[in-house]
Amino acid sequence: MKSFLVLILCFVSISLFAQYSFTTLAFVEADGAKNCAVDTDGTIFVAKGGNGLVAYDYDGASFTEIGSVSGINGRDVVIMQDGTIILANNYDGLKAYSFDGTTFTELASVNDGGRALKLVLGADETIYVAYGDSGLWAYTFDGSSFTNTASILDSGSAWGIDIGLDGTIFLANNDDGLRAYEYDGSSFTNTAHILEGTYPQVRGVAVNTDGIIFTAAYGDGMFAYSYDGSSFTNLAQIGNGGGFAKGIDIGYDGTIFMAIDSNGLRSYEFDGSLLTNTAHTDESQQAVGVTVADDGTLFVSNDQDGFYAFEYSHYNGIEGGSVPANTTLQLLNYPNPFNPSTTIRFTPSSENSELIIYNLKGQILHQQEITDAQKSIIWNAGNHASGIYLYKLSSGSQTIARKMLLIK
Repeated sequence: MKSFLVLILCFVSISLFAQYSFTTLAFVEADGAKNCAVDTDGTIFVAKGGNGLVAYDYDGASFTEIGSVSGINGRDVVIMQDGTIILANNYDGLKAYSFDGTTFTELASVNDGGRALKLVLGADETIYVAYGDSGLWAYTFDGSSFTNTASILDSGSAWGIDIGLDGTIFLANNDDGLRAYEYDGSSFTNTAHILEGTYPQVRGVAVNTDGIIFTAAYGDGMFAYSYDGSSFTNLAQIGNGGGFAKGIDIGYDGTIFMAIDSNGLRSYEFDGSLLTNTAHTDESQQAVGVTVADDGTLFVSNDQDGFYAFEYSHYNGIEGGSVPANTTLQLLNYPNPFNPSTTIRFTPSSENSELIIYNLKGQILHQQEITDAQKSIIWNAGNHASGIYLYKLSSGSQTIARKMLLIK
């Protein structure tokens, strides 16, 4: 009986990883790669640590370097609506660049001390910076200069950052766990804090459309939390199989991806109470950052090796197998951020399907039935204000929701 159970467990394990798997699409040597951002035209900007900032063209099978900046220490990068590239420059603050397809031009820089490690853009294009031992900072950028509008320093060292749909800022605070902040345009208010785990070093954080916060907790793996405006509740935790969790991002179907230094890339599903590891690749062994592009491509930064593009089978169908029932819906919009129009693409699983667009107050802005033959719609938000909007596809008994950002 024991041998029979072992065989069953092995079969289940093999079936799971046959259905959910990573496929390497491209690789380029990029020593020191920390993180990246993907522009609306497909250009990929990679922060390469001491090797600066590099722009790549990607054709689905290979990377081609088309521009670079040296003499800087790139840790993270974001792209503003007008195409301006903002770089977190380790030990030297922030830098802003324009890029014409071949050449970077520096537009501005600011250095307020500490280590600029991670960036995120707010709905109004406020730049939020995880500034290492200097804490959390906020900046505006007018095209020629940065203006610091607020900062706050609590215990620990700010390493990762993300923003919830309601504008709450979540900070991965190394040695100090996870913190939540409200921002009123001129100051931060710390609204919640949680510190737990054997190795309470939180390096990355990502928030899904349901408001669940996932953390890359270095030696402890991943934690899932809910947040009620004043406190965190631990919903689940899972180890990382060895190595050190550093980077985290969420796909358009809710799959969570974690970059694990010394253990590669892992994918996870969360059902509200349980985290499940669905796939693993250690090809990018020293993975420190992961970014999910709008089309589902995974770009992984490997600190010691280079820069990878992966396909995750959950997005693109499974050769020789069948996609589980709860993974058949696909939903994304492009471009995102957008102004004033965006194309919402979807794959319904039933003839009885409906697409609804909401604002953050829950008011319905657009609602329409979707036929089985339809694959996309164009939504024009010209009459709406800048901010975050939600869109939801209901198809049969399944529902999937995403967020999009309008910036005017």
